[in-house]
Amino acid sequence: MIHQKLNHPEFWQKIISLFCQSLNIADDRSVRTMTLILLKKNIIDLRYIPDDWYEQLSNQSYPGHIRVHELAQQELGFIPQ
Repeated sequence: MIHQKLNHPEFWQKIISLFCQSLNIADDRSVRTMTLILLKKNIIDLRYIPDDWYEQLSNQSYPGHIRVHELAQQELGFIPQ
């Protein structure tokens, strides 16, 4: 049963959404951007997010969307629309 869920994009979107919410990143575009970053970097388990990413995303000095956009620029070279 759990294996079937792992193959569904909606399942991953929900997991990533919950992860983002835990970091006060709530807007849909940022969640979609985080999903893209993780997929492009072949990270399919949130336990393997690099520590420096987690530190950057956890920095509450900046709004959530800015933290995600900076990570996207750093890791992808662009900010997805």
